[in-house]
Amino acid sequence: MQKYLHWADEDAYETMRTNDRNALGEDTEFDVAYAPLGATGSTIDLPSGTVKLYDATPAGISFDDVIYIALRNSRDYQTRKEGLFRKALALAAARRGWDAPAIGGSVDGNAEIAKPLGQESTVSAGAVAAEPSLSQRFVHGGVLTLGVALDVATDFLGSDSLTLGSMIDANFTQPLLRGAWNHIAFEGVYRQQRDFEFAVFDFHRYRQTFTVSIFRKYLDVLKRRDQLENEKANIKGLEQTRNLTKVLADGGQVSRIQFDQTQQRLLNARISLASQQQTYRNSVDALKISIGLPIRTNIEPAYPGALRALEKYKPKTGDVPFDEAKAIDYALAARPDVLTERATLRDAERNMELAEDDFLPQLDFEAGIGATSGPGGNDMFRYGPGRTSRYARLVLDYDIDQTDNRNAYRNALLDLLSAQRDYDQFLDQVRLEVRQNYRKLEQSRQTYALQTAAVEIAKRNRALSALQQKEGQASARDVLDAEENLRDALNGQTRALVEYTITRLDLFASLGLVQVNDGGAIGERKTPSQSDRLQKRYPYTSGAFNPDADKTKVLDNEGGE
Repeated sequence: MQKYLHWADEDAYETMRTNDRNALGEDTEFDVAYAPLGATGSTIDLPSGTVKLYDATPAGISFDDVIYIALRNSRDYQTRKEGLFRKALALAAARRGWDAPAIGGSVDGNAEIAKPLGQESTVSAGAVAAEPSLSQRFVHGGVLTLGVALDVATDFLGSDSLTLGSMIDANFTQPLLRGAWNHIAFEGVYRQQRDFEFAVFDFHRYRQTFTVSIFRKYLDVLKRRDQLENEKANIKGLEQTRNLTKVLADGGQVSRIQFDQTQQRLLNARISLASQQQTYRNSVDALKISIGLPIRTNIEPAYPGALRALEKYKPKTGDVPFDEAKAIDYALAARPDVLTERATLRDAERNMELAEDDFLPQLDFEAGIGATSGPGGNDMFRYGPGRTSRYARLVLDYDIDQTDNRNAYRNALLDLLSAQRDYDQFLDQVRLEVRQNYRKLEQSRQTYALQTAAVEIAKRNRALSALQQKEGQASARDVLDAEENLRDALNGQTRALVEYTITRLDLFASLGLVQVNDGGAIGERKTPSQSDRLQKRYPYTSGAFNPDADKTKVLDNEGGE
């Protein structure tokens, strides 16, 4: 059984390699097995033309570590890879008989040695029958079949009891009207081949978006850890304020109410800390599940090193090297779903041609030759006179009732009009998504700037209120409010930085501007990984396809409907 599994894998791997070249212009390793954990991505370089980002390598699990593990252990990612592998198997099976003759047939055999009841002698007999065949299909609808039948029979009593026989026949069928020419017969395999190449391109784009999604979960853990540390710092400040207020209250300089206020605020902060600790642990467990680690695994984010490394890429003016219009151009040239929608529109027009072809009568040319060996003897390939046959004929089949074909043609026309509307709406939706994401990126940049300013103000206010409390110019409530304002401002700054980073990566990934290597390192491309190779193979996916002209032609043929 193992050899059959090996043959199936070889078919799928070869299909993967061929279509990787078609879709991406390169061969890529494809392994459907879970890989063991190994070295981190720091030893693997990104392809040329990319810049490594978020390269934190402090103690704890870093950005690269998380993505490296996820690419090898994530259940969702593995399922997606296996889905692509299944499609490769299906395509390899669909192309049997097109690229090369398909081998078929069967072998049957039996042997018997028996002693009938009441007889002294034994009866023995044996027979073997083999029927191998080859079939070759052609894009214009023709089918060539070569078959051989071999028979061997014996009663095991000697060579004279051996009977050999064979039959050879070759047949060729070529449609002349319906289903002929214009690659109609090959249309189904053509679409499967094209869609698989799109799936290869989409998988490599999914790799980018998947990586960003894992990165988002890691940053969520990092953000919650930072909030946890900020709450601890807030509690430490509240404890200092409580101790100072107690001294002042014991000395009669402030009322006992202020001390109770600080004590109550401190208790509330400790309750909040316990809740945040639970939330943080839950987010770490969720990250483990996402990257495929056992829940019992003990991991911690590389804090604060990872956050400090992230701050190196904080938003600044001009850090996005393209404007909104260029982003839309990138999306239309790089997104896999754009290819799919354009192919769907082409298929709708092609379905019109197929429905129109069904109105033609079925007229097939058939030709064949066959030969049968003579009876008896030990030469199974002895074909004497009168044991060969040849034929050539035309077969006509035409259904006078064309109601079903008429309805199918009308439905194909309606499908084309619907596909055109869907395509127009889809392009508008793509433009809208890009514009919204681009604006969201601009908003997150402004939010980070405002949160940074709020942190500076909160730090000054906290220092000033603490100083004024010692001098009797500020109440304990003023200090408590300043402590909480600083905590909230720091949390807001971290949220804004994380939001900007994820928004930027989401936008870049959707435009094909993210590169991920096998080591988990993320890089930003200077130019998008476009589908230009696929657009050359299938020109209608480049946007050059004009269904409006074809639709007008169809409507004119319908009598100006």
